[in-house]
Amino acid sequence: MKNLFDTEEKVNLGIAAFRGLLNDPGWKLLEQILDTNIDILRERLENGTEEETKEDINVLRKQLAIFRQTRNMPTIMIEKLESSEIGEPNDDPFLSVEELIKRRNP
Repeated sequence: MKNLFDTEEKVNLGIAAFRGLLNDPGWKLLEQILDTNIDILRERLENGTEEETKEDINVLRKQLAIFRQTRNMPTIMIEKLESSEIGEPNDDPFLSVEELIKRRNP
């Protein structure tokens, strides 16, 4: 995976591919599915039940984070590729703590 974005050409092709994905009808459908799942998980977290445990809540939070991360993956990758330096690619699809904080508190 280290060689996916190690040249300017590969970076540009990656950016173009992710931009194309954002407009693809299949991706749009997947976004709708993920948005629905995000809404369901958020509602479950907000309403809760008497039987739920802290572990149950943590599982729901992790699922919610994964759905959000997946939904935003093309945009995240575009941003990373546009700001990355060639030769030292960061193809980790997940946000760092600093990036997550920055996104949540613009």
